[in-house]
Amino acid sequence: MADLEQECFLALLDAVRGFKPTRGYRFTTYLTRASKSRFKAAMGLRKVNPLDIADSMNAPVLEDGESPVETGDLIPDPQAAGELENIDTTAEAEYLHKVLGDGLDRLPLTQSTILRRRFYGRQTRQQAAAALHIPPADIRREESKALQALRRDRRVMALEYLAGAAYEGTGWNAWYYRRGSVEERLVERG
Repeated sequence: MADLEQECFLALLDAVRGFKPTRGYRFTTYLTRASKSRFKAAMGLRKVNPLDIADSMNAPVLEDGESPVETGDLIPDPQAAGELENIDTTAEAEYLHKVLGDGLDRLPLTQSTILRRRFYGRQTRQQAAAALHIPPADIRREESKALQALRRDRRVMALEYLAGAAYEGTGWNAWYYRRGSVEERLVERG
């Protein structure tokens, strides 16, 4: 009952604020309208327009002693997140390309050319052999030597370790011969 009495007072306040004698309506018209509106809102009979209670996007938000941040700055922007993801992906691809390019540049010219044709140009051994005027058996042998040389390169192997480290030692043989799962071994090392 106390809540309804309070709503009546607020309805009177709304009516006083809205009353304009120049419009030609009586004060009781304003009071009736404001009273009905407040009563319906208090009883949950009236739907509240979300825009009536919306906060300003410029309202400051204080977070644990830090400088205030505006509410609009805290709303995530999916387009900006996608653009940041593209920047990260592009930067990572450029880094990988540079490291692999440097590794290929340290190889002998024939081996470097064969790997570039095979993996960048997606040529078969026969196509690479025809383009370089070398027998396919030589292409296979030089490709094998070049891959072994790349595996000895610490910078290139760091890339391979980062890409495959999550799956290292996760198979059945690793569990059977090492007597436990990856998680168990990590906890034991801990």
